[in-house]
Order: sequence, then C-alpha cells, then structure tokens
Amino acid sequence: MNGESRLEPQYVRRWARVVCRQSLPRERRRSARVPVCLAFDVYDRCRYLGRFWTRDVSQEGLFLNAIHPDTLRDTILSLRFCADGVERCLRGTAVHGVPGEGVGIQLAFWRQRDHADHCAYRQLISTDSPAD
Repeated sequence: MNGESRLEPQYVRRWARVVCRQSLPRERRRSARVPVCLAFDVYDRCRYLGRFWTRDVSQEGLFLNAIHPDTLRDTILSLRFCADGVERCLRGTAVHGVPGEGVGIQLAFWRQRDHADHCAYRQLISTDSPAD
C-alpha cells in the first residue's frame, strides 16, 4: 500500500508538514482608538478593586493602566465613571493584559439600563476626542 494506511489519508500526511506561523494578536476594535484620560472605579461584584485611569478608549472597549493586570482577569467588572455629574456604570471583561502596563477591557451590556450608560460613555468620548 505504498506506506499509507487506510486510516490516514494522504492529505493528513501533507498537513503535518505545514509549518504553523504565530500571528500577532487580532485587533478586536471596530472603531478608532481615542486617547482620553478618564478615571474608572472598578468593582468585582461588590468588592472595590481601585481607581484606574485609561490610556485609550474606543466604543467597544478601553485600556486601563494597571501595574498588576492579573487582579482584573477572569471576572465581569463594573466600571463606574462620572458623565455630566451623574455616576454611570459600564460592565466588561478583561480580554488582554500586559504586565506592568495595564489591561484591555471589552465592554458588554446585558441589561436595559446598561444601554443608557453605554450611550453616555460614547457621548463622553466623542466630546473629548481631538478635532480632525
């Protein structure tokens, strides 16, 4: 049988010779990054984790400056901020941590109330964005 078995077709052997290249992390943002400095009080359920500042934001997420980003991983975070004198709360999860620099937060909303807070956040970052 020319060294082939019935359980292993010829294309499987060719696939084993393909060298897999490591790719760069994919950019998940669909909108542009905006360099804005905002303060967020971060909570893990009822536990206060601290006040963190942003490095850049987009409509889908933000990057929080944090020395130890592992403390923000593997949980749903509540991100509280002030917009127009009203305390707002976003929810999100840490999707990418860079030790010593910070963590990228992917924003999400499941409740009806989250929609209004997300709209206030988008309005805040659009007014603080630099003019083109």
